[in-house]
Amino acid sequence: MPIQQTGGSIKWAVALTALALTAGAWGIHHAAGKIQPERNLANLAEALDVIAGQSDPGSMIFITDWDLFPQCFYYNHHNTYPCGLDPMFMKLHDPQKWDAYCDITLGRAATNAVPNGAFEGNGVSLAAISSLFQAEWVLLPASSSRLFEQMNQHANLFQRVYPTAEYRMDGQPPFTAYRIVSDASPLDPSQI
Repeated sequence: MPIQQTGGSIKWAVALTALALTAGAWGIHHAAGKIQPERNLANLAEALDVIAGQSDPGSMIFITDWDLFPQCFYYNHHNTYPCGLDPMFMKLHDPQKWDAYCDITLGRAATNAVPNGAFEGNGVSLAAISSLFQAEWVLLPASSSRLFEQMNQHANLFQRVYPTAEYRMDGQPPFTAYRIVSDASPLDPSQI
């Protein structure tokens, strides 16, 4: 004997399916936000536009998040970047350079030279941004708060070009761009 369905049970099935799909879509959206934090792409585009307008073609922009590379390249293919897409390429090609990249981007670079010319801490200094990576520019997302503080402490070596001086600096902006001061490039370790 076949089972007969009433119009009411079909409506309930459709309603429950719609509810499950809505909850699932919300869960995926919420999880994606935790995996990939929201980036202010308009601010990123402006910062990269400022650098492109003031830099020579091919000059290096030191970026602190290797996974920021696709967006940077999309908005500015006028310049080059130290790594992107997969950081393992740099790590396998030059492990010491990779270690220096990690120390700098995590804000662990030494900022004070000791009398014998060595550096406090792990031996990597902010000078490596220019000397090792040949970068003329630095682009920092808000997640790089320790390096942001270091750059601002050494304004004689890192000139902020974005946001402009008119920007109210109550906190770190979504993106900050610096020019490595040319008369200090490559950076003199005694200045850092």
